[in-house]
Formats: sequence, C-alpha cells, structure tokens
Amino acid sequence: MRAVAVAALLAIAPAARADSFEAKAQGATRVKHVEDVVWALVAACDRGDDTERRQCRVVRDARAAELAGKTLVLDGDASAFAVRAWDAARKSSRVTLSGCIRCGGVDVDGRSWPVIAAGAAPHVEAGQLAPGYLYDSSRQFADDTQAERWAKSVAAARVELVVKVPAKPRWSAEGKDGVALDVVAYRVVVPCDGSVIAANPPSDPVAADPKQCPRAAEVPGNEPAVETLTSDMIEDAMRPVYAAARTCATDHKLAGKARLHVTVGADGTVIKLEQQGDFATTPAAPCIDKAVKAARFPHTTQRETSFNYPMTLP
Repeated sequence: MRAVAVAALLAIAPAARADSFEAKAQGATRVKHVEDVVWALVAACDRGDDTERRQCRVVRDARAAELAGKTLVLDGDASAFAVRAWDAARKSSRVTLSGCIRCGGVDVDGRSWPVIAAGAAPHVEAGQLAPGYLYDSSRQFADDTQAERWAKSVAAARVELVVKVPAKPRWSAEGKDGVALDVVAYRVVVPCDGSVIAANPPSDPVAADPKQCPRAAEVPGNEPAVETLTSDMIEDAMRPVYAAARTCATDHKLAGKARLHVTVGADGTVIKLEQQGDFATTPAAPCIDKAVKAARFPHTTQRETSFNYPMTLP
C-alpha cells in the first residue's frame, strides 16, 4: 500500500492583501508530492489479499475525505510555462501558462493519470494532452536578441498553484482519463531574483535565490563558440520551432509532413532556409518559416552549418 504524506501548514504572512496570491494560500497545506493526492482519488485498491485490499480502501477513503474541500499549495509542471519565439511584426513574444499540473501523468498501480486544472478544457493533439491556458499574454521587446535574453533568464521559472479538490475530480476526454483540481490561484516565479512573471490574483515578489541565476556563459551571446553543432544542440534549438510549427498547422487546420533544410551561420542565426513537403504551398508555410528563422543556435567556429529537419504536424 502506498504511504501518503503531506507536509505541515504553509507559512504565509498574516498581513497578506485580501485579493492576492498570498491571501489565497494563507492557511493552505503545502503538498510536496501531488502523487499522494492523486493516489487518494483514484487508487483501485484491488491488489493483494482481502485484508490488504480492505485496509487500502480504508486509508484511501479516509484520505479522500480529508482532502475534500481542503486548500492545498503545490508546484505545477515547469513545462506548463512557455515563452514563444519573438514575433518581429508585433515586436513581442507570446507568454503562456497551460493548465498542466502533471500532464505527463501520475502512475497509480501501473496506470497513468494526467492532472490538469479544472476548467482547462482537456483535449488531445497528436496523441498528447493539451489543456487550455491559465495565462496567455505577450511581452514587448525591441528585438529578437533582447527577447531571447529574457526568455533565457526566466527558463528556470517555477509554477506555484493554490488548489482545491473538486467534488468530482475525475475527467474523461478523447479516450484519456485523468484528475482535475480547482485552481484557486497561481503564480510563475523566477527563483533567481524572486520576480513574479504572471499571477492571478496578484502576488508580491518572493525572496531571491542568487544560486538559481544563470551563469554568464549561459546567457545568449555570451556562450563560448563550439567547433560544430551536435545533434543534441540542433534538437534543443529546434524544439521551440517544432512547438510553434504545430501551432501554425493547427491554426490553419492542416496536417502533414514538412521537410526543412536549414543553414546556420557562425553567430547561431539561421541564414538560409528551404521548406519542402505538404505545407510548402499552404498559408502555414510563412508561419513555419518565421518560427525557424527565429531559432538560435550555439556560436560555432564554422562559417556555415547545414542540416535537414523533418517534422510531422500537427
């Protein structure tokens, strides 16, 4: 039987503003492992002998009753927060926080249970769970370099959620089953300086942790040049491109395969691009091209580096 453990009450300053993240979290219980909450809500307790199953059900039901209506504070998926590629036309980068709490799923007795924010409208794209957004806005930048520097500076942002267990926490959508928690409040915090990127309701800054700040060499433009781009470097740089290209295809209601031939200069920028495949003559092509041209790679000692990159979209 799985042991269930929840930490002591979260310490919140008593003078928190009435309509603030701090006020919503006041008196809440800090949960270190959301897996313990999910276990209490979905465990089948059908393993072992009759005595073990009965004991499991007693613990499960007692814990579920204890959690009902209780306010909890837990960490959301770090991947739920995303900064998209800089849009030259709008001079901004899209900044989003999805309703993923544990979209990768929590394993209970060999079965995976994705956890999302209640009301985040779960749906499936290309076999992956894609809930709606808790936050969807944009941030203005003078150029792509400034945008990239900011994106790198907030790459370690932490998502904090104040949640409650709803009366009916389970959901089913498009062949998937999962758990939903009511999000009472959220905030996205940058540990390095304690700044808050997004919050609802508003939140004060938190204590800074300089140990979490990126090293100078990790800031775009300061990293030492490498001799050649490795496949891992290319994959890392193209990951946001693939995400943006999926959005391009979805927005135009298209699906298929794209083949990209990309040439990167010594400074890490894309200097040549050729797109072939199902999207090349569609309205999605310029959108995909823009996402590729916004990609940034490590500096190299090579004048040019070329590679092919196939994508199946969406």
